[in-house]
Amino acid sequence: MSDNTGNKVAFSPRRKWVVLASTLPARFVINGLAWASFTLLLSSICTEMGWSDAQRTMVSSAYMIGQVIAMISIGFLLDKLSVKKLFAFGIIMLAAVSVLMRGCAVSFPMFYFSVVLYGFPYGAILLSTVKLWAMWFPKDSMAVANGCNTAFGTLGQFAINFASTPILLFTGGWRGLWIGCSIILFATFIVFWFACPERGQMDAEVKPEYDKSEFTFVKNFLALIKVPRIWTLWVADAMQNATIMTCSMYAAIVLQSDMNWGLDRAGAGHITMFTNIGSLVGYFCLQPIIRKVVRKRGYNAMPIFAFTIGIVACLCFAFGYNSYDVLIARACCVIGGIGMSAMIIAPRTLQIQQPEVAGPRAGTVNGIGGIFGRLLGILISTIAGIIVAHFAGTAAVMYLLYAIMALNPIFLLIYFFIRKRDEKLGRVKNDKPVVS
Repeated sequence: MSDNTGNKVAFSPRRKWVVLASTLPARFVINGLAWASFTLLLSSICTEMGWSDAQRTMVSSAYMIGQVIAMISIGFLLDKLSVKKLFAFGIIMLAAVSVLMRGCAVSFPMFYFSVVLYGFPYGAILLSTVKLWAMWFPKDSMAVANGCNTAFGTLGQFAINFASTPILLFTGGWRGLWIGCSIILFATFIVFWFACPERGQMDAEVKPEYDKSEFTFVKNFLALIKVPRIWTLWVADAMQNATIMTCSMYAAIVLQSDMNWGLDRAGAGHITMFTNIGSLVGYFCLQPIIRKVVRKRGYNAMPIFAFTIGIVACLCFAFGYNSYDVLIARACCVIGGIGMSAMIIAPRTLQIQQPEVAGPRAGTVNGIGGIFGRLLGILISTIAGIIVAHFAGTAAVMYLLYAIMALNPIFLLIYFFIRKRDEKLGRVKNDKPVVS
């Protein structure tokens, strides 16, 4: 942030962690508790309200409308408007209002509209928090911030999946649960508003290598698509999105359909659940380790680290799902989940560290990547659905999953070599360890 005299305002080194902490309850509710409870309770709510199967199907996909709008617009808006105001009003406040409407809905149109409205903050919070970290965190700490923020969404999902009965009893049912979620979000809005100071686009911790005259959507877009490094990170991130979408939809189906497994729904869920446990461990524990490696070896250590653990994760998933042993599969899913945490965080963190991106382009780069990832995820999931529908061997879906998953670390390695080439050509500064 700069004052009226043009002098940059200095903040305490601890302020960035305060900003991070003030966003965590929003992530816990928006991408965790409120969302997971919606998918868990929708069928029983539709039965209680007397809605038809067609109406239930409409509601289940309604959030996609708001999410698509968010993916198309939020990245570019973040680079044009105040990050603080957009995150506070467009993400936290909008989520609070939409969740409150859902909990108070007495008719199908009101419930449907609340879910559509909720789709925007649900899709936008990832892009907006990444932009916040670009504004507040130095390069070596961005992965830790991303890891903590992502982990709180997973924690919210765990809370409702493992303790739905006591939570619903405590809140008095699904209406009380969502009204309670809205209260948490309204309180988070107030905390974030006072905890996060306004900060200018050009005052990001990672300094941009361009001036403010280039701060337009068209110039930003054209500048980004000309950089091969950024393309490799877009593809790596998109492949991970496709992996998550395909795995969440079809991994449990394969475990139930494969004659060598023959599990029921609960048994299949107990295996796939361990991937989430591993990811949660990775978000909290692996990212600080990566930070230490980066500070010792330099920023280029991140893609190498993520490549190594990404390949290990792919091999673990392949071994576990083909072991036909529950204990082995669970152990492999935990290890694979830890590796997935690195593959999720690394591309998003590296994107906003690029000198062509830093500052006013951090939102744009993640907006384009988010759209690309969503489209590719839908395509791969559709292909997986066709395989399940028309081929007896549903295990083929898992081999598709392994191939797509492996492309994430492979493209991170390609990024590394392109980065080293650009360093030799003087296009980017030589990678150096952080001086403590």
